[in-house]
Amino acid sequence: MSVIEHSGSDGNIYQDPFEGSMTGSLIKTKYVQWTDTEGDDEGELCVEPGVLFDASLNQYWADVAFSESDIKIASGSGFEFVPSLNEDTFEGCIWIYNLSDSMRTTIENDSQYITTIVSSSL
Repeated sequence: MSVIEHSGSDGNIYQDPFEGSMTGSLIKTKYVQWTDTEGDDEGELCVEPGVLFDASLNQYWADVAFSESDIKIASGSGFEFVPSLNEDTFEGCIWIYNLSDSMRTTIENDSQYITTIVSSSL
């Protein structure tokens, strides 16, 4: 399995999990937390990308392919990829694939949107 890397506008290197097979944009977003009580009354704490998740309805509102992104960091004598989600700030990056212009506009106007780091992976 080859690793496709993209330089982000923030100076970091990000991994493309679909290896360039789909056109994607890398979005930095705030994550939202919600409690899933479907399986039991106490519930399970869930963390979802804010630009794609409606916390009031506890569901994804956008019908798009996406994946959480990993970031390349120095490790010992080499490099490794780690999840971009910062659990202290609940901010992280997601790849969103095959966005229409109207969907892109909706996402960029969402209150959870922070910035676009890679506008197109192809």
